[in-house]
Amino acid sequence: MPRKSNVERSLAVLLFALFAATTLLWISLDHVPPNWDDAWYLTKSLTVYDSLTEHGLAGYLSSLNSAFGFKAPLIAALPSPFYLVFGRRWHAAYLVNIVSMFVLFAALYRIGWRP
Repeated sequence: MPRKSNVERSLAVLLFALFAATTLLWISLDHVPPNWDDAWYLTKSLTVYDSLTEHGLAGYLSSLNSAFGFKAPLIAALPSPFYLVFGRRWHAAYLVNIVSMFVLFAALYRIGWRP
C-alpha cells in the first residue's frame, strides 16, 4: 500500500478547509429564509428537537418515528446535536453540512489511496 505523504494530506485538509470556509461564508451572507424542502425539513427537525426538550428521549423517538411519515427520519435527527450545542436556531442545522462534508472528504481520501 503506498504511503500518504504530508503534502497530500495537507492538500486534502486545505481543500476541506476551503470548502468548509466558503460554505460558512455563504451561510453567514445568505439572509433569505429557507423555503420549499429546506423549510419543511428544518421545521420537522425543530419539531423533533422540541419533543426531546419537552418530553425526553421517549418523546424524541416517538416524534422522530412520525416526523415525515413516508420518508426516513434521519434528516430530522441529524440537526439535534447541533441544536443542543448551539441552541434552537435553524442556522445551527446547516452545520450538519460541514460535518457531512468532512466525512465525505475523509472517505474519498481513503478510497483514493486504496491499491
